[in-house]
Amino acid sequence: MRIGVIAYCLSQQYQRGGASNFCYQYNLLKTLAEIDHKNEYFIYTHNIVEADFLNNPLWHLRICKGMLSRSACLWQWFYANSYIIDDKIDIFWGPQNS
Repeated sequence: MRIGVIAYCLSQQYQRGGASNFCYQYNLLKTLAEIDHKNEYFIYTHNIVEADFLNNPLWHLRICKGMLSRSACLWQWFYANSYIIDDKIDIFWGPQNS
C-alpha cells in the first residue's frame, strides 16, 4: 500500500505547527518506520526534513512546489490531488486542521 502524509510540522522552518504537533507526528512516523516493512510512505512538506526514519528505502520525501505550498492547508486544497495521483497514493493522511 502507498500512504501519503502531509508532514509540514516536521519542517524546520514551519513554526505554526507547534512543538506538540511536531512531537506527535515525528514519533508516530518514526514508530511506523520501525514496525512497518511492507507499506510505502510519501512524506509531503514544503522544505527539507531531517528525520532518521527517512533513510528507510520505503519512505520518500516529496518537497511540495507551487505558489501556495508554504501553507499546508492551501497546498492540500490546490495541489495535493496532483501529487496523490502522480504517486499513486492509496491512503492520504493530512493531520493538520484543514
